[in-house]
Amino acid sequence: MPDNGDSYLIIGSKGGNATDPVWYLNLQEDPSCEIRVSTLQTKAKARFLEGEERDKAWAKIIARHPVYLKYQARAERTIPVVQLEPVAG
Repeated sequence: MPDNGDSYLIIGSKGGNATDPVWYLNLQEDPSCEIRVSTLQTKAKARFLEGEERDKAWAKIIARHPVYLKYQARAERTIPVVQLEPVAG
């Protein structure tokens, strides 16, 4: 989901599963990644949102995609929100 500016928010919901998705675990090990959004393909760095910053992002997400509230209700964890920030090079 597009965020403010040039960054993107991704949500590790895994449909409300009790475990985090593998891609999230991979980004924790190495936050460097590549993203493709429409015709844009670029390198990016993952930043894991926490606290108030996560809460604000989560509010944006559920306003556009309320299904994530259902996923959060059945998950036995806090669904992670990750900001992908494009990097030069």
